[in-house]
Amino acid sequence: MWAKDGIFAPTAHPNRQISIHLPTELVLGPAAWLPGGGAVYGSADVDYTVVPYAGGGVDITVTRKSVFSASTIPFGIKLPAATHLRSGPNVVLVETDATAGNPSRVIGTFSVPAATDANQVPLSVTPTLGPGFPPGQSNLTIDLGPVSAFAFPVTIALSYRASDVPTTGAPSTNWQGLPPGVNVPAAPGDAHCQGGPDVFASADGRVANFVAACATQQQCLATTPAQTSVDSCNNRLLAHMSIQCTTVFGQTGDDYDGCTRAAADYVAWAKANMTGGPR
Repeated sequence: MWAKDGIFAPTAHPNRQISIHLPTELVLGPAAWLPGGGAVYGSADVDYTVVPYAGGGVDITVTRKSVFSASTIPFGIKLPAATHLRSGPNVVLVETDATAGNPSRVIGTFSVPAATDANQVPLSVTPTLGPGFPPGQSNLTIDLGPVSAFAFPVTIALSYRASDVPTTGAPSTNWQGLPPGVNVPAAPGDAHCQGGPDVFASADGRVANFVAACATQQQCLATTPAQTSVDSCNNRLLAHMSIQCTTVFGQTGDDYDGCTRAAADYVAWAKANMTGGPR
């Protein structure tokens, strides 16, 4: 598989998907497969690690190997008809176009990328939106701030989720998570996640609570609102669980990875075992 084929991901709207195109995709090597279904698309100066998750999520890590690699990184986004990209508070939104009596709705989110140098020093990142090539494609362009020539490689983390809410869980750029021992409030009531853990806990005592996300998914399956489906409910579940992971653990790191894998494993279980609503 080649990068030029595109990276496909669903949205929170049934039967609509986006495709993500990596910069300079025509000169990248073929996929070097990773355990779990991820892949690395490489070149002499830049590697792109792409990790898809059950439930409509993709994490992309850009590794700039040297000072000779470009500091402007344009991702091509092929959107479904009647949708657009919009910048929100520390998030890039995929939204439906508003029509008479039907306001715009969020159907996907991109994180504002987090970037660090070889010494784990956070770097400034500026995302911009604009038209892409070929015509009809949009660009999410990442402009990276100054980096010391002696601080390579540089890593840049970007995530996409098939979400229906306008946040990724990161309240600021290069969000590194809550301090040890500080957690988000637990969901009230006696709700639980069926078939999976209610929380993901790190060794330093931080806890991401999945119960509210699971309750939202169960309500989605039970009420079958308009413009949804079983797959859409499950895709939103990953997005809501991911928000908890990012809020508590930040945008990168072992705890973020472990939390996101736990969320994706639960969504995979839900897809296999939980039904309801129109397909």
